[in-house]
Amino acid sequence: MKILVIGDIDTAPSADHLRFNVEGADVVLVDNSREVLRSVDTNVATLEEISTGRVYQQEFDILVHRRPATTDPNGHGDVLHLQEGGCPNYQWRQIEGFLKGKGYTTANVVGDCVSAAQAAVNLYAYGIMPTVVTTTDRFPRDFDRDVAAFLRKQLTKWDIVIMQTTHPYLPYEEGRATLFFGDQQGQTVQDNQQILAPNLAEKFGEERAAAVLAVVRSSLVPPRNEGALVVSTRYFQAGLTGASEERLIKSAVSYIYSVLALHGGFIKLVYGAGGKIYGFSAVGAGSDGFVDIVTTLITCGGSVGTLANLDFISPYKALVQLGKTALDVINSQIHMAYPDEIDYANPDITTLLDVRNYSDFAMFNIPNSVNIPLSDLKFGIGTLSQNKDIIVISNGGNSATAAVKILYEKGYKARVLTGGLKYYKMRLNSHEA
Repeated sequence: MKILVIGDIDTAPSADHLRFNVEGADVVLVDNSREVLRSVDTNVATLEEISTGRVYQQEFDILVHRRPATTDPNGHGDVLHLQEGGCPNYQWRQIEGFLKGKGYTTANVVGDCVSAAQAAVNLYAYGIMPTVVTTTDRFPRDFDRDVAAFLRKQLTKWDIVIMQTTHPYLPYEEGRATLFFGDQQGQTVQDNQQILAPNLAEKFGEERAAAVLAVVRSSLVPPRNEGALVVSTRYFQAGLTGASEERLIKSAVSYIYSVLALHGGFIKLVYGAGGKIYGFSAVGAGSDGFVDIVTTLITCGGSVGTLANLDFISPYKALVQLGKTALDVINSQIHMAYPDEIDYANPDITTLLDVRNYSDFAMFNIPNSVNIPLSDLKFGIGTLSQNKDIIVISNGGNSATAAVKILYEKGYKARVLTGGLKYYKMRLNSHEA
């Protein structure tokens, strides 16, 4: 059985999938950046080499064709149908050339997924102003709420309009291209994929034909909300691996999260009480590296304890610190408080204790918080009520952790604000954007 796969380098995993899962298959991969499919006549494909103009034919039993673009039949603009799995960087150069060759300076990006966000970023970088059209109020939906908020803030800084609509796409406009990512109702757009298998059942029997076609279709389905997702620009990075919080909530899975604030961003670990790592997200420079490490750890069955005992140099030693904090939480050595609790804290039952120095406190502080610097805590601890829950606040969380241990020794109930004021302020600014 000969399977002809016409696509790009990103299609190679699909071809390998077919080689390993269809017994006896001769799988031929054709790179459509070098060779163009000109026509198909029953079981024969006619191809042309772009560089030389040479035309030749390939026989096939199954033809899998990923088209890079289709044109709106009404002539109102080109519509590029792209999978939610996204495009590698080299393919974006082809898309840029296609759009600029047609003279486009603006484009609609339709979709709810992280690939649509990366498309908007790439188009902006290429000088094509995008408008994002989405059906979700937390675009891109693949990311956790806080990471999605950071990304939306960055897009709006660049004057990229994000339109929320109940209708999954806009009318196509003259002079404006549209990049369409999937179907917001959960279906995958198949317009850019074509599977031809003429006479397959006659040659190999209906049962084998059906089984092989099922393998072919499965090889084309991109991963949804699993594995590593990264949006990357020259100025901004954000990434997610494993399960998102939204997915865990929908699956009724109990989880804990810990945050470590970094310069210009943060890393966030989502885990279970037994130490299993459910997911991880990052915002800021180096997010892709952090995501790669934790993706490997999850794939290999690593736990919070594994992460806490790894040995990295900067900047990745921050992961080890985050793992140690999570391990302390699991072992009940410290307890975490979360930003939402700060916003709704009742001063009658909760004390917000800021342990930064006096000058930092004067520059910015959370309303109703009290300031006792860490260096003065042993002397000022008597001013705190032991009948209240104490949430300890510091810039990044390290000083707060040290303060909580002092409070524990004196019989106080105390928790650390995860991520500290850095994370609290970044989160506050992003959600207000």
